[in-house]
Amino acid sequence: MSDLDPIRSSFRENEAGEFLRMIETTSMSRMYKVHLIRSFFRGDRIVFEPSSEDIARSFREFYSRDNNMVDFEGVKSRERCEWTDSKWVKLASENPIRFLCKSEPGFFSKNGKLISLSRRLSVSMAWSSSLTRLWTPLF
Repeated sequence: MSDLDPIRSSFRENEAGEFLRMIETTSMSRMYKVHLIRSFFRGDRIVFEPSSEDIARSFREFYSRDNNMVDFEGVKSRERCEWTDSKWVKLASENPIRFLCKSEPGFFSKNGKLISLSRRLSVSMAWSSSLTRLWTPLF
């Protein structure tokens, strides 16, 4: 791991590193993984409890790209374009939110129908801006 830059290297042995490894290795469909995780980012900061608007916006932006529409085979693209925020949030609640809260309780928990990041990660808030710099280019 000597080829890692200092920022990436600093994540190896802390909660941030565990979080990144979990995101990278969790077995979850691309249909949900990236845009749910993306809803935890607002600009250059991490949001520990994304709002329904954050989640809906992230899903809507992801599926507004034609190459991602393949995930919605069987759903008319016009119908999908007319989805309300509540329909996007329902999709997220029934799939990735439920999955991540069950499979990764050390990092995620249910917040009503939505999702929250574990408060144990907030102890490492110093990694927030560095993590955002690493993560943002992936979206």
